[in-house]
Amino acid sequence: MIGSSKIGLRPIRGGGGGAAPNPDFVSTWDTTKAGSASDTIVLPMTAGNTVHWGDGSSDTTNTHTYASSGTYTVTIEGTVNTFRFAAAGDRLKILDVSNWGGFDIWSDRVFQSCSNLDVTATDSPILTSSNLSARSTFQQCNLTNVDFSTWDFSVCTNFFKFLNNNTSFSGNVENIIHSGVTEARQAFLNAPLGSPDLSTWDVSGITSWQDSMRNCQLGALTDVSGWIPKGNMTGAFLINPDFEGLGLDTWTIGGITAAGNTFSSTNISTVNYDLLLVSWEAQAPPNAVAISFGSANYTIGSAADTARTSLITTYGWTITDGGGI
Repeated sequence: MIGSSKIGLRPIRGGGGGAAPNPDFVSTWDTTKAGSASDTIVLPMTAGNTVHWGDGSSDTTNTHTYASSGTYTVTIEGTVNTFRFAAAGDRLKILDVSNWGGFDIWSDRVFQSCSNLDVTATDSPILTSSNLSARSTFQQCNLTNVDFSTWDFSVCTNFFKFLNNNTSFSGNVENIIHSGVTEARQAFLNAPLGSPDLSTWDVSGITSWQDSMRNCQLGALTDVSGWIPKGNMTGAFLINPDFEGLGLDTWTIGGITAAGNTFSSTNISTVNYDLLLVSWEAQAPPNAVAISFGSANYTIGSAADTARTSLITTYGWTITDGGGI
């Protein structure tokens, strides 16, 4: 027999006539998905919190067997600070987080490989001061319209594979990168980001960029103004055929150590490429940089043409682009 229940939700009472914020962690699970037995849920956490299992029963364990398999809403009271899948356990059974409440993303890989998981919650989780890593937090999940811009990531320094391979994503990642972030490799690989205002990011601390926004379907209006990129940028914007390079001319590039195919398979406009070449050459840039600007064209006989020649002859750059027009 297949069951379905939301009985796990407990009433929340607030003063002043309004509803108080829900302090509980609320999630939806399908017991029939792969993992433990088809009538069972095993929470990836230490027992001790009061858990309302969605079938009318409550206890302080982390494992529950239902009378019938199916979909259940599970409510966990209090601060939840040992919960971590790390690509194991009943990761395929969790379908949705509808309220974060006291949930603390206390470690890396908390929801890694929860391939059926979306987040519809409008509140934000706790990101504890003891956690310096957002590594693989939502790697290979099924997130759609999550607004990360409201989350406080100020304690996180490592975004390695943070949203990697969330191929249905259409949410908001503005404001999440701050000066304390040092690691962004594959952070948003294969996660469609649209046309965010990435001038809201402070990237000045990042030294590892490889494939960070590769194949993210960045739109023409994606703005990367004001960046101070450093370190290895190889593949950072690779395979974003609609990205036109808005704001690239405002970059301070002296800290870049490697670039390679950073802008291969992009669509940097001639206007933006011309501005980039003039601006970057004027900065007395690092020597011997090899970089691809995809099929970008510069204007023959212009200041950009002169700047491009100087980058090659004076600074030893190897430039791949679409040539002059």
